[in-house]
Amino acid sequence: MRLGVDRYSGRSMRNRAGSPFRAEAARQGRAARIECHAVCRQPAPIDIAALLLVEAGEQVICRETRYYADGEPVQLGRTYIPLKIANASPLASKKDLGPGGIFERFEDLGYRATRIREQVTTRFPTREEALAIKTQPGVPVLVVMHVASDGNGTPFEVTRFIMRSDLIAIQYAMFVDS
Repeated sequence: MRLGVDRYSGRSMRNRAGSPFRAEAARQGRAARIECHAVCRQPAPIDIAALLLVEAGEQVICRETRYYADGEPVQLGRTYIPLKIANASPLASKKDLGPGGIFERFEDLGYRATRIREQVTTRFPTREEALAIKTQPGVPVLVVMHVASDGNGTPFEVTRFIMRSDLIAIQYAMFVDS
């Protein structure tokens, strides 16, 4: 279960020693494992460039990650970070980002997420995605386009998550203004 609002709350971010995925898995009695498979520079895809407010094709850092619950692959993540932010930091070169994970490394650089926007869509997985997360034929995936912005409203990272729809649910809770 992806706990949409709770996963990025200030209280939740301060009280965990790992990623939102690890915290959610622990709350649900599951063992989480996260593996970063690649960190590289690449041209920003058009949709990602628009979300990061950079030029299409501009070089960005791309981090490719797989997420497991109880040893089973449940989601893929491809995180894009502008070079001017990642620069020579561990975000641009290290697969293992150490305690606190990616959000702690952003905070080390002065980028604190004050706004998260996520858009959820569905589609069928590519062959590569289906093999990586071991979906059965005909099972669609959830695609969560995640954008983190700082206090100035400047986006500093975009992650495209590909999630197994047969093993993941997304829960959002929100206040309704009267």
